[in-house]
Amino acid sequence: MQNLFDPLIKIYKALYLFAYDITDNYGISLVLLSLFTFIVLYPFTKKAQQIQNKEHKIQSVLGPQIESIKKQYRGQEQYEQQQWLYRRYSYHPLYAIRSALGFIFQIPFLTTAYYMLSGLAEIQGVSWGLISNLGGQDQLLGGVNILPFVMTLVTVVYAFVMPGISKKERMQTIGIGVFFLVLLYTAPSALLIFWTCNLIWSLLDSLLSEKLAWIGEYIAENELAIHIIFALAVTVGILVPTEIYIKNASQLWFDYKDILKYFVMDMIKYFIFLLLIYVICRKKETKRIYISFLMGGILGVFLQSYIISIDYGLFDGHEIRWENYTWHGIVNTFIWLVCLGESYLFFKRLEFNTKKVVRISKRVLFGIIVIQCCVLLIILNNNPIQKDILYEDGKASILTTKNLYTVSAKDNIIVFLVDAFDASVFEAIQQSNPGVIAQFKDFTYYPDTTSSFGFTLYSLPEILTGSRFDPSKKKYLDFLEDAWNNNPYYAMLKENNYLINLYTSGDFVSKKANIDNLIAEKVAMNNIIVEKFKKLVKFRLAPHYLKKTYYQYDVNLQNGMILNENIKLYEINDKQFYDNLKNGLQINEIDNCFQFYHLEGMHYPWILDENLEYIKDGEKGTAIQAAIGRLKIVNEYTTLLKKHGVYDNATIVILADHGFNHALGRRPVFLIKQPNAHNKSLIINKRPSTVAELMSFICLRFNSNDYVNSHNDKVGMNRFFYCEEKEGGFSKYKIKSISKERSSWIKVGKVKQYRGGDRTYHIGEVIDFSAYGNSERYKGSGWSINPTVGYSDISQFEAELFLEVVGDLHSDEYTLKMRAHPILSAFHLPYKNITLFLNDVEIAQWMFKNDNFENVTCKIPKNFLNRRNLVLRFVIGVPENFKDNNDVKNNVKFVVETMQIY
Repeated sequence: MQNLFDPLIKIYKALYLFAYDITDNYGISLVLLSLFTFIVLYPFTKKAQQIQNKEHKIQSVLGPQIESIKKQYRGQEQYEQQQWLYRRYSYHPLYAIRSALGFIFQIPFLTTAYYMLSGLAEIQGVSWGLISNLGGQDQLLGGVNILPFVMTLVTVVYAFVMPGISKKERMQTIGIGVFFLVLLYTAPSALLIFWTCNLIWSLLDSLLSEKLAWIGEYIAENELAIHIIFALAVTVGILVPTEIYIKNASQLWFDYKDILKYFVMDMIKYFIFLLLIYVICRKKETKRIYISFLMGGILGVFLQSYIISIDYGLFDGHEIRWENYTWHGIVNTFIWLVCLGESYLFFKRLEFNTKKVVRISKRVLFGIIVIQCCVLLIILNNNPIQKDILYEDGKASILTTKNLYTVSAKDNIIVFLVDAFDASVFEAIQQSNPGVIAQFKDFTYYPDTTSSFGFTLYSLPEILTGSRFDPSKKKYLDFLEDAWNNNPYYAMLKENNYLINLYTSGDFVSKKANIDNLIAEKVAMNNIIVEKFKKLVKFRLAPHYLKKTYYQYDVNLQNGMILNENIKLYEINDKQFYDNLKNGLQINEIDNCFQFYHLEGMHYPWILDENLEYIKDGEKGTAIQAAIGRLKIVNEYTTLLKKHGVYDNATIVILADHGFNHALGRRPVFLIKQPNAHNKSLIINKRPSTVAELMSFICLRFNSNDYVNSHNDKVGMNRFFYCEEKEGGFSKYKIKSISKERSSWIKVGKVKQYRGGDRTYHIGEVIDFSAYGNSERYKGSGWSINPTVGYSDISQFEAELFLEVVGDLHSDEYTLKMRAHPILSAFHLPYKNITLFLNDVEIAQWMFKNDNFENVTCKIPKNFLNRRNLVLRFVIGVPENFKDNNDVKNNVKFVVETMQIY
């Protein structure tokens, strides 16, 4: 029986958990699910009520006549008289079932709620108010369940207040209430709350329907207009924004509930505004034109959002090449004109208030809303809202302005990242404005430098961590977390007494990174984030030739308003940075300093000139102006370093995360001023380089006395460039020789982008950690792809496993079975202990003595297995006397070889 309702059960579960994401309360979510069910069924319920009223009228006519026939006739003659009466009124006795149609129609939804809530792991043991367990019986009065009696009481009240109900039907309703009292007495509290709320909505509808009759009359008179306006407001205000959020939820720090209120406010605002215009239109012809325009608008918006949507690429700071979309724009405009024109002709051909117009229009509107809702349900069912590892705790990485203009009296490493500064522009300045370049005579310029990507999102973490992102191997945020967790460079800087300050967006930094101006803070929505999101929605909805109005060069939705008023967030604003720099630098007498400054640089549009002044209205800036202006910032900074006498010992780097002039092989600028460098002119070093080498170059000084020569003699890293394709994925290019020559960029194939859905774990599946096993998709931070784990504290090694568990979740507990990796036996340690943490709760510990590595098992409580990520963390302890054993340090690979949850 349950299998019959499986599709509806999945939808209900997705809706319920979605409501929980909004409210963070399982009880309130039940009320909302019940209200949603009532609203969705309301039109059908009203139709059933009309059929029921029709049955009452027929019965009021037939009833007395049937009673008269029963008194006058007997046997066959009575039967024939009754049949003649039924034929006269075109009635059949089975039609009497129509009086219960409203209740019968709700039975499938009650059944669905019963199956869904009875086995839902999320509500087991969850309390709400006086109810101690939503997943079990309420037992509120000394072991007696009260909620079933409350449900029955509401049913009885409903039977007495429902208008037009006969005495017989009233008794039938009460009888049904008593039947459900017995049937559902032992049902979970959640189900009884859900069904009682359904009855309450019906009761309120019966009580208020007569008092609010005037609203119904106005709606009836203007039914079509209100339907169109409501459908348009819901689509633009809620449905399309919700879809955009769900598809990007994993990479947003804020929850849906944080932004939902803005969606609802927009929907109400649109509805009231459009309705007021309709009311203001006095003439019937004006109303008709207005409504036809809105009808065409909703058709266009629907097609624009779901059918004819164009992929314009990432909003990553690069201008859209609109000229490449000319043909798309023509087709897009034609479809919009057809929608508006056909809608106008449709309403013009037929009289405005005819039933035919209303009927056809309502069906179209209903179909549009249903399709959009189904799309949302499918997305929710396949990809439930869950945060990626970087945002799962609701906090964001915040990089503050702490020590922004502070340098050390001892040693400084200063990095200026000038976003999108292409090497070709630097070389053009070198030719046309040699005086500008002469200011940087102590630097070495590496013209043969490449990045791995042509946009900041992927390139900047590569610069900061030295780790190179392979989009085919893992999700970006998982890569980001791993890159910071397994990063040796910042530990090296800390060991050498450096303050580390990164001034960029928190998007590129893990909350666990050892950065002095980094904090992990709860942030709140602010108007800037809301407006950016709304503008993103408008871009999605607008016709092609209106999209320029809503285009954003960089849709940064990560940085909200910090709740702590004493914390100031770093903003990438070059003019502001330069103007404040004129106040000078502060000196730290104790620590060394590593300062990383991210400048907005040369992203289009170029609004600042070479003197960091805004370009005048009507004039257009150039890339040369933008580049000279940013070099002016660096020159002003170095002048201040010289003033304080700390320039000579400083390492200063000027580089870009990517260039912009080439479709492939964007050449980021890369200049380095080494300590005590005093050159006659700029040195050109043609060594092949990548921006990923920055941190390794900086930290070479801690491993070698002659780190400069070591760096210059070192062969450049293998250089690959990933060019994102419109159809998805990346094209991969290998740079075989000088990057400036296009012929050296050899395409080696296409790379399919890794999607996070592969982490879905089905109960009973074996996870294999061997070389050809399936464990790769489950690995979190801490796992090593080579023999070296690389933890600074070698007394223990950790590894995390991320599982999104699905499957049969009806057992009270599950068994985890695993086998330790035999590589541990090679060390002949006296013992090895493995501790298993599940979502940071210790659930088991095993001790392996000598070479005893047989299977071990532990029990996992059911409430840990839900739709959210399950994090299994394994910690292997190494005996104290072995913690300095390099063999152990360099060879421990994995903690377990196979694992299975039953």
